This record gives sequence, C-alpha cells and structure tokens, in this order.
Amino acid sequence: MVYWIRVLQGSMPGIRAEKTAKSYTQYLNYFLGFVKIKEAGGLLQLKDTVINEIVEDWVLYLKSKGLRKSTIRGQLLSCLWL
Repeated sequence: MVYWIRVLQGSMPGIRAEKTAKSYTQYLNYFLGFVKIKEAGGLLQLKDTVINEIVEDWVLYLKSKGLRKSTIRGQLLSCLWL
C-alpha cells in the first residue's frame, strides 16, 4: 500500500510511458474519490480485508455505470500496482 503514496507523488517505478502513468494516476484519483479518502496514506490504516471489499464494491460500481471490461480492467490495474 505504500506504493500508492509514491504513485500520487508522481513516482511510478516500472511504468515508463508517461501516458500510462497519467492514466493510472487519474484512475487512482477516481478510486480515492469513490472511497472518499483524500490521501492514499489513509488506506494504510485499513485492514487488507476491508480494502478488498472496497475494491470489489468499486468494480461493481464501475460495472453499474456501463463501462467496458477493458476500461474496468485498466482502472483495476492501477490499483494492483500498489
């Protein structure tokens, strides 16, 4: 989860393409907005099981908005970098 802090500060090791880094940062911001957490550090205080439930809820929310699987996958991958 510490990776989120690095991502939001603009440091994304392993991601070389600037466009990918921007997309992942945008998706992470969407996710943080969904969970109503202003800073990624707030997620560090949650248990892994709670985080998993939040991510599952987020995916269901994205599906309910009619997003394509490829779009949802991209947004989910941004979280898996953590």
